[in-house]
Amino acid sequence: MTEEDFLAWRENPVTRWFMKAFKNSAALCEAEWKDGSWITGQADQAALDVLKAKATAYAAVEESDFTDIQARQE
Repeated sequence: MTEEDFLAWRENPVTRWFMKAFKNSAALCEAEWKDGSWITGQADQAALDVLKAKATAYAAVEESDFTDIQARQE
C-alpha cells in the first residue's frame, strides 16, 4: 500500500465515520476517567488506569498516520 492509497482510504466517508467512533470513544473514556478522578474524592486507581489506557488506545487508532501503520506492518 502506498501513502497515497492510505490517504485516499482515510478520506473515504465510511472510514471517516468509523474513525469518528474511535475519537468519540476516546473522549468518553477520558471524561469518565477525569470525572472518576475528581468528583467523588475516592478513586479506584485500577479502574482509572483502564479508562486512561482505553482513551489512549482509541485516540491512537484515530490519530495514526501512514508511517505509524507502516511501522506496525514490519
